[in-house]
Amino acid sequence: MKKLVAAVVVVVVVVVGLLLWHGRGKPARTVATAPPAVGSTAAGSASAGGAPSTPSRGQLEGRVHDAQGKPIASAVVQVVDAGAPRAVGADGGYRIDALEVGPHAVVASAPGYLPMREDAAAVVDGQTTRLDFTLTAGGHSITGTVTDASGGPIEGATVTAQPKQVLDQGPIVAGALTDRDGHYRLTLASGGYVIAGERDDYLRAAVDLELGEIDRTVDLQLVPAGVVEGVVRDVATGAPVPGARVNALGDPGSFGVARRAGGVVTDADGRFRATGLTPGVMRLSAVVPADGRQSREPVQVSLGIGEQVTAVELWVEAAPYIAGRVIDQDGKPIEKAKVLALSGGGAEGTETDADGAFQIPAGEPGPYRLIASHPRYAAGPPRSVTLAEQPIRDVVITLTSSPRVVGTVVPPTVATIAVDPDQQSRTLDMMVIDPGAGFSSGPDGKFEVSPITPGTHTISAKAADGRRGTATVVVPAQGDVAVTIELADRASIAGAVHDQRGAPVVGAAVVIRRTSGAVVNRTIINGVEVSADHAVTGSDGSFIMRGLDEGTYALAVHDERGGALAMKPKAVSVKLGASEQKRGVALSVEIDDGLIRGVVTGPDGAPMVDAWVSAVAGPESMMPEPADGDGPDGAKAESTTRMMVISDTSAGGDPPVLTDGQGRFELRGLRRGSYDIVAEAERGALRGRTPHVATGTTTAVRLAGLGVLTGTVTDGRAPVTDVTIELDGPTSHRQRYRTTDGRFRIERLEPGTYHVRASGPSGSGSADATVGLGAPATVAITVIGNGTVRGRLVDSAGQPVANAPVLGVPGSIGEHGTFSIEGPPETSDGDGRFTLTLAPGPYTLFVLRPNTSPGTDAKFTIASGQTVELGDVTLPAASAPPAPKLGSLAH
Repeated sequence: MKKLVAAVVVVVVVVVGLLLWHGRGKPARTVATAPPAVGSTAAGSASAGGAPSTPSRGQLEGRVHDAQGKPIASAVVQVVDAGAPRAVGADGGYRIDALEVGPHAVVASAPGYLPMREDAAAVVDGQTTRLDFTLTAGGHSITGTVTDASGGPIEGATVTAQPKQVLDQGPIVAGALTDRDGHYRLTLASGGYVIAGERDDYLRAAVDLELGEIDRTVDLQLVPAGVVEGVVRDVATGAPVPGARVNALGDPGSFGVARRAGGVVTDADGRFRATGLTPGVMRLSAVVPADGRQSREPVQVSLGIGEQVTAVELWVEAAPYIAGRVIDQDGKPIEKAKVLALSGGGAEGTETDADGAFQIPAGEPGPYRLIASHPRYAAGPPRSVTLAEQPIRDVVITLTSSPRVVGTVVPPTVATIAVDPDQQSRTLDMMVIDPGAGFSSGPDGKFEVSPITPGTHTISAKAADGRRGTATVVVPAQGDVAVTIELADRASIAGAVHDQRGAPVVGAAVVIRRTSGAVVNRTIINGVEVSADHAVTGSDGSFIMRGLDEGTYALAVHDERGGALAMKPKAVSVKLGASEQKRGVALSVEIDDGLIRGVVTGPDGAPMVDAWVSAVAGPESMMPEPADGDGPDGAKAESTTRMMVISDTSAGGDPPVLTDGQGRFELRGLRRGSYDIVAEAERGALRGRTPHVATGTTTAVRLAGLGVLTGTVTDGRAPVTDVTIELDGPTSHRQRYRTTDGRFRIERLEPGTYHVRASGPSGSGSADATVGLGAPATVAITVIGNGTVRGRLVDSAGQPVANAPVLGVPGSIGEHGTFSIEGPPETSDGDGRFTLTLAPGPYTLFVLRPNTSPGTDAKFTIASGQTVELGDVTLPAASAPPAPKLGSLAH
């Protein structure tokens, strides 16, 4: 599950960002690139006590050759959702058996050739599908060695490359297998990638990389993982449950993030085997996609280093869920549409089956926002539902067939394709599934854009070397429209980056951000400004960025993983004339070794052997201060800054390392910056944390036992029996409790002060508690009933404004204030009406619309149990979208 955290930064205009659908690849095609999400109807479905249906199987075979038809014997072919790559034969041939029927994403890779991906290879029941690949020579090499915690080589590990996209990592585009010495080699086009290594018995390790015009070396170290085996049973009958999906989620305090393995499905006997688990405490839960049964509470399992735990029992019972169908404008079902359910607790999703049906298990009752998407359909307005204790079965979401832009980049090359790149996002919900992100052309320059709304659009293309171009296209209501985009050099900035010793900085990204113009839009994701141009330095530290417009540009330098490097002087600005070729720009940075070293000691102060240590980047380190752009003649430009932190529990970042015999550790390959250093030992019984440790320094972590927090929640008269408890302190925690006496208990908390918030149908309340060792800390919370505010959004002509996200922002934020929201906001209905349920206090009404400041003049105070009537709230007219500026295209 991804936690929806949107940081709103008010500069002149406020825009809220949410996160992209996880695993979304090239949106021009439909493809299953990963196992179905939790709750997917595509997962092995079965009724209680029944055997899951045996999936149909087919084969895939073909040949990998070069442009002259010669076989490429060094190639590997990988069906992305079916395991490790397979080496081809001497004749370039391959065959992969026992594939589930349906479309599969298939990737062919070979050293010295650009990889090729087919998104929708159709596997037919009992038949063999032919799929040949023609690879083009070229690209740049990434080589390295995959080793274990002791430094020994790992044979048979899978190493993959995924493009870095705006809010996520893209689909796998290349794969390789390590040899007996742990060596691998990938060949890729220039660009940003996530290079990952994995094997079933190890934790996945991943490194971000900017690949320029030079070959790179990326070594990966994998650490042993744990295994849990067990069975899923039904609470009512005790019978084993086949077709249940089991998820293993790391303790939220472990290594600062919750790490989990991808869900595994139980067999015909209800048994499961979950691999790749982090040492420490894992929380296991199960859900049955067929009928929505799920675990009431997770089961905790303590794992040692590489330990295997067996005979674990998980119990499922009836639980509420959200189900329905996705159809087109003619009422026909849409298969493989993605359906996302957003709530205050995060997001869960699934894909529709052949009948367009979907079913999403819900974590807890409450309001949900449902958003459906498909590459061939335009997304409709979100559906809001409120889930109680009974399932919702009749949700119907209608999508409209989308037109398509079919284009060519000239000269042919891989390029990033953007739709209306200088416009702000249309609505808050469209930032969840953004039709302007994730498009690219292939080596032949061909690309597709879908979905896209009818009307006039600017389609932009940008090659890795900076050449770019735009074309205006009128998109019809239905059908295809062709467009050709010619790339041009335009103006350029070139120079070199050296460190404090005068040595060239290799593989760094020079961030080139335009600061002149009437409107400056910035998008910063996890601390990296993705809306700016990035030029990667070569072996001599040199860089060049072409295709720039006339104007003023601010330059900064990031390391190969996106960490900002300190510059001397701190700010560098370049004024560029029309078609000017600026040369000799010298940038000097202070660079450390990207390491954090230290020692871990136990409660007695002695060095702790075999403790797991990880570096955790907190959200605050990912949110740089916003900066206004300078307009013409030195005037301040209108500036919009969107800064987002994505809290993703589906995969970890930097894997933990193991302390040696003297308790020492070394964390390598870190993005330059500041981290919390978290250590665990004795199967998660001991934990320690040292905050705000900068790369290039040495630190110490002292382990201690974990504490317990207990409490009671009342409404002043009686216990609150249905409540969600959220903790904010040394670690975070969120859990729903359904009791008869209003009591709750939370174990395994790091000592420290926590802000404890209770919320539910009865209202909300909070208190602070200090958790120590020994006796449990205790807190009593009295909830205060919520109130409501109602109103109607209208435009300047008095017409209703429908489907607009509406927020009640606590207090009053100033021009440069910030606030955060979790989960989807309410939206106005077809008549512009809205109702918000809020805790008592003062608020300002915010309405999130494109090209419009969200703040309104509507200020109100909520009192417990009361309703505030705002009447008609008139919204200002939206400003015209800014004219396209080539210098501000996203990298």
